[in-house]
Amino acid sequence: EEIKDKKGIADSYVSIGIVYRTQGNYSKALGNYFNALKAYEEIDDKQRIAMSYNNIGNLYYNQRNFKLALENHLAALKIREQMIDKNDIDQSHNNIALIYAQQGDYDKALESYLKALKISEEKRNTILIASIYNNIGIIYTMQGKYNNALESYVASLKIKEEIGDMNGI
Repeated sequence: EEIKDKKGIADSYVSIGIVYRTQGNYSKALGNYFNALKAYEEIDDKQRIAMSYNNIGNLYYNQRNFKLALENHLAALKIREQMIDKNDIDQSHNNIALIYAQQGDYDKALESYLKALKISEEKRNTILIASIYNNIGIIYTMQGKYNNALESYVASLKIKEEIGDMNGI
């Protein structure tokens, strides 16, 4: 019963954090995400601990604090890799790649995108696969590898057409 109560409280912190994030109040959003993280740690809910690190990492990314964003996304990845079902590892690699790209470290970004792509393909996560191909295209464009970029963009477009993602197209 106590674990259920703590989970409910932690989930509420997340919801409040989402509202503050949506309003652009990142400091209050962070405070709520950290409270959620602490509560999830108390009940040892690994999936939600990883989700909390992910949420915190995304907020730091939005604030362009790439050092703290990377630390939190790496923490989420580490937990997700230890879990049996390996949920959301591809998303963690994708988030980490976005940070490396923002920092101009295109080789590390590409390495992380390729890891994300491999896992997404195994899981048949077509929406994320299309997004990753697009992101890889951006990296190749930044590196001046335009043939590779074009291949990636075309692969992304093909998937988006197949799934009817009009916005992505």
